[in-house]
Amino acid sequence: MLIQSNGPEHHSRRVDGLVQHWLQDRQALMMTLRDGLQAFDVSVWPQRIQALCEALMDYVSAGHFEIYDELLAEAEQRGSRHLAAGLALYPHLQATTDAVLQFNDRHEGPGEPGSLERVPLELAELLPALERRFEIEDRMIALLHEGHETSAV
Repeated sequence: MLIQSNGPEHHSRRVDGLVQHWLQDRQALMMTLRDGLQAFDVSVWPQRIQALCEALMDYVSAGHFEIYDELLAEAEQRGSRHLAAGLALYPHLQATTDAVLQFNDRHEGPGEPGSLERVPLELAELLPALERRFEIEDRMIALLHEGHETSAV
């Protein structure tokens, strides 16, 4: 008996690996953000802020251009009854994407004098948006990958 390697089960295992890696990236990103808030030092932040911007953009881009598409494809392939609910979550992500993009735009290159002093406040404002994003993403994973309902967004 031949096992088809590109069937729904194979796709589900591949998506599971992508999601697990992405969630590990998320955890590392949150630790970096929280550590930065707790031990903020203007003298070392020019390099850290650049790395943080890159990590934020990588995480958001992976979600939009890889993970979400794979989750939707998996749910569609399985004929999930949660596909419409998963699609309905996309608009809720936009505000959090905008917050990340604005932060990145302010800090990705050499900043204006005094801009680093505002970073702790900006990070404190960004954290709730990211936490909201993670809640929405967790709901997408539960609906589209795991195939079960979770609490409303």
